[in-house]
Order: sequence, then C-alpha cells, then structure tokens
Amino acid sequence: MTDQRRDAAVRQLLIQGAGILGILMLLGYLPTVRLAGEGAVAAMLAGCTVSVLASLAGAVPIWLATSRPGDRPAQELLPAMLGSIVLRIAAALVLAVAAVLSGWFVTKPMLVWVAISYIGLLVVDVRFAVAHLGA
Repeated sequence: MTDQRRDAAVRQLLIQGAGILGILMLLGYLPTVRLAGEGAVAAMLAGCTVSVLASLAGAVPIWLATSRPGDRPAQELLPAMLGSIVLRIAAALVLAVAAVLSGWFVTKPMLVWVAISYIGLLVVDVRFAVAHLGA
C-alpha cells in the first residue's frame, strides 16, 4: 500500500469515526439526560472517549502490517487482523474499568455509552481494515 493510500485510509478512519460518534451522541443526548440526569453527559463523553481510544489502538497492528513496502500474502496479514481485534477489546476493557474505578463518572450510563460507541465504531474499523488489507 502506498503512503498516500495509507494516509487517506487513516484520514477516512478519523472522519468517519467522528461522524458516527457525532450522530450517536446527537441522537442519545436527550435520552441520556432524561434517564440518568445531567451527570450522565460526562459519562457519555467518557464512554465515547474509551471507544475512540480503543478503536485507534486496534488500528495500529493493521497500519503497521501494511506500512512495509510490497504486497503481503494473506497469511502474513492474519496476525495483524487478529491482533487488532484483541488489542481493541483489551483497550476498551482496560480503559472502561479504569474510568469506572476512578469514580469520576456515573457508572451505568458510561458503560452503556462504551457499548453503543464501540459498536458504532466497529463499522468504521472494519472499513479501515478492508481498505488497508485490500480485501
């Protein structure tokens, strides 16, 4: 993959991720406030931040595997794909647990927003992987 295609795929990951999160947060703001109160807005932002950081962490193995010049057979890219999945889940779990244990956020809305934004960003991550791996 050329540097230009790789840079374009990363830009697309960031733009699409911001768009998806913007739509989710716009649609979920009022229900979150009505069901859990004003304190849940900070929890919503924290949950979305956890998912964004996990998404970016999951993109790293794929980006590194395709940053070397030349085409790679699928057998060499499989560990990057699996590593991406594991790293994304692990990052989301570690960051969510850290946020819950910090006591700074209302727990239930934050965890709901981690799940909602994680699923929303999963679509963007799959598109990033497909674009990078040329599937």
